[in-house]
Amino acid sequence: MLAALLIAGLVSGVEIRAEPPFLRLDSTDRATLTFRAPTGPLEVRCSAGSLEGLREVAPGEWRALWHAPRARLPRVALIVARVADVVGSVALPLWGEGEAEVRTRPGAVVDVRIGSESFGPLRAGKDGRAFVPVVVPPGVDFAEQGPRQIDLRVPRTRTAQLAPIPAELEIDRPRDVEIAVAAVTRSGAPLQSNGLQLRATRGELGELAAVAPGLYRAVWHLPAGTVGEAVIAASVSGDPEASESRIRLIAGAAARVELHASADRAEAGGPAVGLRALALDAAGNASGDALEFSASAGVLTPARQEAGGYALSLVPPRTLTSRDALIAARSRRSAAAAELRIPLGAAAAAQVELVPEREAVIADGRSPVRLRVVLRDRFGNQAAGSPQLSADAGRVTPARPDGQAFVATFVPPLLHDRGNATVAVRAGEAQARTRLLLEPPTRLLALSARTGLFSDLHGLIAPLLGVEGALRTDAGPVQLALVLDLSWAGGAQGGTVGTANLDARDNFLIAAAAGAVKLPLSDRAAVWAQAGVALVGAAASVRVSGAAAGDATSRGAVPGFELGLGAERRMWGGVPFLEARLLRTQSFALPNLDGALTALTLCAGYRIELL
Repeated sequence: MLAALLIAGLVSGVEIRAEPPFLRLDSTDRATLTFRAPTGPLEVRCSAGSLEGLREVAPGEWRALWHAPRARLPRVALIVARVADVVGSVALPLWGEGEAEVRTRPGAVVDVRIGSESFGPLRAGKDGRAFVPVVVPPGVDFAEQGPRQIDLRVPRTRTAQLAPIPAELEIDRPRDVEIAVAAVTRSGAPLQSNGLQLRATRGELGELAAVAPGLYRAVWHLPAGTVGEAVIAASVSGDPEASESRIRLIAGAAARVELHASADRAEAGGPAVGLRALALDAAGNASGDALEFSASAGVLTPARQEAGGYALSLVPPRTLTSRDALIAARSRRSAAAAELRIPLGAAAAAQVELVPEREAVIADGRSPVRLRVVLRDRFGNQAAGSPQLSADAGRVTPARPDGQAFVATFVPPLLHDRGNATVAVRAGEAQARTRLLLEPPTRLLALSARTGLFSDLHGLIAPLLGVEGALRTDAGPVQLALVLDLSWAGGAQGGTVGTANLDARDNFLIAAAAGAVKLPLSDRAAVWAQAGVALVGAAASVRVSGAAAGDATSRGAVPGFELGLGAERRMWGGVPFLEARLLRTQSFALPNLDGALTALTLCAGYRIELL
């Protein structure tokens, strides 16, 4: 038998051939099926019997062996095949075995007829009944004995068969699914559509439309919804059962991903934070999409899939390099992704750092020193807390936050002699302290004595002695001073002119007034620079001995200016220092001394601070 069916759609139908075209189950129970269809996966459904060894023997051609059911009932086996949107079917009549019960007189010989075939003769028993074996074609309910009709009591069998339907459908969006169903009469003739009923447990079915004799299509309108199962059933009135297809409605691709954490923050080196990730399709169903995870800080434990999502955990890092950990989850199938930021915090403070702005403080009762307090946990991360500060001298303000650290201010006491202050800080069990050197305020008056060498840069090198006094004051980080200085330098030079011996002696008295700026380098060391005016008095004596003898002395004073650089270090109860000065005067107009004086002095001195 050859059945050629048209597809509801765009391509030609599936052709199915059964050999033999019908089966007498008293002699054979199998048939060879040949399918011809467009290339692609071929699926086959049978209303009765089973299929064995479906295989593609050539492009677009398949073969299989069909086996009859064990029950040898007369029926029509509907075989429906589908490739994508191409479908076809064939009706395979099965002639079943049975008995016709004939009631007559005891010992009578009887026979029966079904169609053109006769069965018997058979002699009736003593009870007048004879059971005549018969072979019944499908759709026949009565045998004939003469004018009598004998009810064969043939059971009804199913006469409708749904074409293959995808076993799974994604329910994340509305879908229109084409349904095909074949239906015949009990004898195998094509059934009209008004005798066919089609129903669905989910969605709605459109009107039946014929695509070939005994083959119909309908569109199943399936709305988006929850996952579950849908049943499509096709039945004919009087059939004992319907042809059913059960379709699993599954979640679609992830449209969004949700990330949830069991805690709103994580602590360095602390317990792991539980995470749950859920991939949801467009309809809100938990999607089975595989997710991949990443974390910007810490370690993610391997994710394990649970019902409706993933469970994993974040092990916080010990060393914090950022303020939070960014957890990302991405679907490997779609572009759906989610991110979750978990703030990272340090563990409890285990150590304290107390760092003063400077270690030496002017103990004037008002000049503040900034203290920086840093709390750290056992891993070295800056920790939160409430540090408490105290000092054994002076006073310290409460600590206030400054970024991730704290700052406080130490105000020294008023001292006239050098001293020390200890500042302590405590945060929980952690504590630290620092020692500050308290320097007395700058003394208003300082007296210095100095000695060194004086050179006019033209051969005169003479000793120098000097004293100075300075009035000083502080101006922020530097010190300003008015310096008054009185120095003496004197030296002699000798020579020979002809037969005469020449001895010259020069004495200089230098009075200078200068302004100085001093820059501290540490609590003990400082450098300074000064510039000022000077009045230089000179006494130049010349003595001649030999053939001609005589002496002469000339005196005078001229103004000039003086520049100086120096360095000092506080020790030995005072302030030793080194100093270099450059002196330049106007021209001397003396008989024994003429021209301007340029002199360099190198001195060492010692300063005593008073008042």
